Amino acid sequence: MKLLYSMVLYGVQLLLPSGLWACDICGCAAGNAQVGILALTQRHLAGIRWHSQAYRSRPHGSGEGAIEYFQTADIWGRWQIGQRLQLTANIPLRNNMRQLGGGLRQTAAGLGDINVQTHVSILPVLWQGNTNWQQFLLLGAGMVLPSGSTNKTDGEGTLIHANAQPGSGSWNALASFTYMLKYKAVGVLAEGSTQRPVAHTGAYEFGRRNMYAARFFWNKKIRNSVYVPFLSVQTEHARRDFDGETWLSESGGQAQFVGGGLDLFTGRFTVSGSVQVPVYSNLAQGYVTPQTRVQIGIALALGQKKKTPIVIPPPVPIEDFIHTHNSHKNSPF
Repeated sequence: MKLLYSMVLYGVQLLLPSGLWACDICGCAAGNAQVGILALTQRHLAGIRWHSQAYRSRPHGSGEGAIEYFQTADIWGRWQIGQRLQLTANIPLRNNMRQLGGGLRQTAAGLGDINVQTHVSILPVLWQGNTNWQQFLLLGAGMVLPSGSTNKTDGEGTLIHANAQPGSGSWNALASFTYMLKYKAVGVLAEGSTQRPVAHTGAYEFGRRNMYAARFFWNKKIRNSVYVPFLSVQTEHARRDFDGETWLSESGGQAQFVGGGLDLFTGRFTVSGSVQVPVYSNLAQGYVTPQTRVQIGIALALGQKKKTPIVIPPPVPIEDFIHTHNSHKNSPF
């Protein structure tokens, strides 16, 4: 565990002090990451991904403020049950860091909230018999478990704010969809999710979090590998949090991002990376501004693809990124 943290979480320099944590505003403990086009493959998968968020905060709009970094390493896996149903689990390892004046550093690291989801394939293909067009729709539902710590303290023994803790301290209901429409080598992938607290282990209550995203992608097959570059847009909205006594005015808000990335399918592996840049934000009445985000990951296809009477042309190579010398002859890519 310590080795994993040292590899992906440290070496980040934080800036000037303030009286406010950026994630006191946005609730990073309640966040999640996207799987993207991998959600539409019909294979058992196991992977790890790292994603980083940063926020610049100016308490009450004045002062020098600070930049705070919130980083997560996700260990995740998916079990494909036939070609219509899949079960996904995600184990996040979180590290939130902040540099205070005088060289004092606050950190809150540890296991985050584990989440489990079930997805079902509703629309596997739009035009039967026409492989130029493909349409997929996955609907998902699940729960986020309060497995992360909510009692981390700083070096002076002061309890760190709930939003900066590795866990949220609440049970959360999840609902999501993933939709893809593809014509030959060009397509669009739309994703949406909502996370709503349903039970709390403490007085602090996070507001509902919603996310909507779209990526426009195209694919290029080179030898036995498939490259899928994409451009993306994303909108996030958070309702205000409740601290047990009142709704917090300096919480919640919305932000929009644009970005791009690449998915590479080769052998049994897929490697992905993406960058998002904020283009609009109104977080905590404008006191907090999101910074550039980065996500990288690698996943491994496990086992052999099952033969079933249901024919669902996958959005990645027909062998689900297990290539042979002749595999490209039948690939929709």
